[in-house]
Amino acid sequence: MARPPDRRQAAHNAAADQADQPGDPAEPPQPPAPPASTRQPAPSPGPRPRAATDRRSSQRDALSSLVPLLDRWQSVLEFATCGLALAAMLALFIINRTLPRYVDEADNLLGGELIAHGYRLYGDFFSHHMPLPYYVMAAANLVGANSLTAYRLFFSILITAVFGMAMFSFRKRLPVLFLAGLVFTIGLVHPIFLGYMVLADHLFAFALVILLLFLLAHGDVSF
Repeated sequence: MARPPDRRQAAHNAAADQADQPGDPAEPPQPPAPPASTRQPAPSPGPRPRAATDRRSSQRDALSSLVPLLDRWQSVLEFATCGLALAAMLALFIINRTLPRYVDEADNLLGGELIAHGYRLYGDFFSHHMPLPYYVMAAANLVGANSLTAYRLFFSILITAVFGMAMFSFRKRLPVLFLAGLVFTIGLVHPIFLGYMVLADHLFAFALVILLLFLLAHGDVSF
């Protein structure tokens, strides 16, 4: 009598036959999908509104038009500051023009008057002083000065004019407030060093101040 086939063996054989048959080729692995939280690049901003661009352009034009006006007002203020300092200096010199005299000042005034009338310094009259004060007073005599106060007034105007030229020459290189303060201080304290007198010492001292300002204004000067 024949033995019925084993069901387990039949199922095993069917599975082995199916595995031996060629199947579909394996697909390559796919890259992982990017996470959802990855940020996308921000879109580039578009062109600015024309109204905002025009407004900014008009503001720049307005500011650029103010620059020449500000420069002009700065020059006016500088001139005004220098003028006020010089006026104060001259006024202080004039107020003190009647203070006591000194013998050397009288010698300078007399020598200047002699030179104005044709006398020769060191030839027609003797002096042991330097010539500059005599010729300055000779110029004062030629414009009409004939008294102590008139000579001192001429001397005050001369000193103020010299410092005025120095201020306007150096105002681009030195602070205007510094120059104005210096001039006003000289006018304020000149009675302490008898600056109202027509003396050679004062001419030399004021010349040294001008020289110092020149050196400060031109620091690259080489000797």
